[in-house]
Amino acid sequence: MADRNSRAIYRWSPEGSLIDTIGGPGSGPGEFEHGPISLAIYDDSLLAAIDMQTGKLLLYYLKPNPAFDRTITFPSALASVDWLSHDKLIVSAVPMPSSNGINIVHIKNEEEKNKLFRITRSQASTIWITISKHKCK
Repeated sequence: MADRNSRAIYRWSPEGSLIDTIGGPGSGPGEFEHGPISLAIYDDSLLAAIDMQTGKLLLYYLKPNPAFDRTITFPSALASVDWLSHDKLIVSAVPMPSSNGINIVHIKNEEEKNKLFRITRSQASTIWITISKHKCK
């Protein structure tokens, strides 16, 4: 469950007991500046979360214990995220108008970007991402 007020994500058991807390307020690795607004879980083991208004997509491992993997920062706020497979995500960005009316995503530091992920397709404000090797396992 994403909680914008506490800027954290809470995992609950089927019985209603709190399992753990992911993230928290702050601007450091794995922390939320404005709070999570969209979550996507893949196979009960990978979590993608959007930090409201920051353009940040935070990735975590959930098994065996929650562990922060990386942040991917976009030049525009993000609206939603979903996993397509263990290494592919689809992200909806808030439109970034350009002079020709096409929304384009530019990522700074191409070398670092290519190590962590690559944009495999982009159309309007929807972005398909392939994630390179995860940092933690």
